[in-house]
Amino acid sequence: MTIIIYFIKMEIIKAKIQKDLPSLCSEKLNSVATKLLDCGVEDEGDLKYVEEKDLCEILKPIHVRKLLKSWKIAVIILVIYDILLMINIDLSNAVVIISHEFSVSDSIL
Repeated sequence: MTIIIYFIKMEIIKAKIQKDLPSLCSEKLNSVATKLLDCGVEDEGDLKYVEEKDLCEILKPIHVRKLLKSWKIAVIILVIYDILLMINIDLSNAVVIISHEFSVSDSIL
């Protein structure tokens, strides 16, 4: 992997982590992103395969659970969006509505 591609992947993964753990210090953020890349994460889609054991040495258990839950919700939203596309439903506001519902409700997982 070239340095530029690695840097881009690192920044994308760091942004995803920072979204859910905004108070994480930059050193820890870099450690988590590096660990994920070392585990084989190549893009955002691979985050759904991350397991708690992959990050438990770096992050506190609650932080790991927050990340994993967020990444699983993102996958659910994409699946719902794809289903709605397949059945030809107008999706002009669907993603916003679905995202809001998932962020408000913790009872889905």
